Amino acid sequence: MLISAFLCFSGSFLLAQSYIGRLSHNVILCAFYLICTGIGGSASYLCALDSQINDFFFINKENPNDNRIYGFLIFMAITMASGMILGSFFLVVQDQEEDEVDDVKPKNNHSNDISRVVIQSETSPLLQTKSTSLSGLKFFLHPAGFALFFTMFIVLGFGYVYLAGIGQMLMSLSQDPTVGSQHLRNIHVSIFSIGNCVSRALFGTLSDFLKRRFHIHRLWIFWSASLAFLLTTNFLVRSVDSADDLLFGTIMMAIVYGAVFGVAPASTAEFGTQVFVRNWGWLLYSPAFGSQIFNILFGILYDAQAKRQGAQFCKGAVCFQNTFLIGNVLGVACLFVLGWAIANQRSKKYLSVSTST
Repeated sequence: MLISAFLCFSGSFLLAQSYIGRLSHNVILCAFYLICTGIGGSASYLCALDSQINDFFFINKENPNDNRIYGFLIFMAITMASGMILGSFFLVVQDQEEDEVDDVKPKNNHSNDISRVVIQSETSPLLQTKSTSLSGLKFFLHPAGFALFFTMFIVLGFGYVYLAGIGQMLMSLSQDPTVGSQHLRNIHVSIFSIGNCVSRALFGTLSDFLKRRFHIHRLWIFWSASLAFLLTTNFLVRSVDSADDLLFGTIMMAIVYGAVFGVAPASTAEFGTQVFVRNWGWLLYSPAFGSQIFNILFGILYDAQAKRQGAQFCKGAVCFQNTFLIGNVLGVACLFVLGWAIANQRSKKYLSVSTST
């Protein structure tokens, strides 16, 4: 790992020196610097993988000779390659010009102003014209942009906390934390992964269908996901007494997590396809910050409760209830922020259509 760190630092550092002219601009040298960076990144990944291989993730403790590492790595290689190859057949560039022009273009017909305002407020992009794009600080100051960031910060942050802390939660609810905890954790992680995958595909498709067919804006998908998040955290606070009860929470949290992540890219693209990568990159900081902050919060509250109980391992649902109680309050805040963004969009669309007719 130390060699990996040295290679990653050296490659980027030397490339930076070439960029400002302190070192040669020779293409071969610059390529060599990039190769060093790539080797360092790959080496660190292999070190991490090796540490896991020699840990309990891959070795059967009951039968140490039952080593299936080779089969797992081959499965991982085939699965990743198959997914990428399959996706290459469906990856196309969607032309949104016609939709944007139809949605934004006003008509001089006073007889159906009210119905047209309602339809335009839902189907038109978050920005009024296709020539306008928002990025940087303006993106976050826009009501819809702020609502997207805030929702991803809360919902995805707590979703990651749930996934990372599922082991501790199961141990807290088990009569004997040393019996079957790893098996239960694997089941919940698998259920979360499957639910997340299905939810992304389902709600991503559903958001497009609802917008085109019934003129329902994607912000309503976020609002619905936030409502489901609120109900899920309320369930985790009030209704979980055993490890079996936690199964419903895992399924619901996976659905909410996948719904937000599945619809967020399309909503971000409505701020301008030319600045989509930049805006999406900024938005991805929200779950990163949220997961770190709420993970720290989860650990502090868990350790505090374990200290009160005078034990190394905290016992009972009380170990994580306070964390999700905070999530419950923040879920209400998400609903208000998204409602404000939706109302703001409708108001702007109404004023735009009224002044043009």
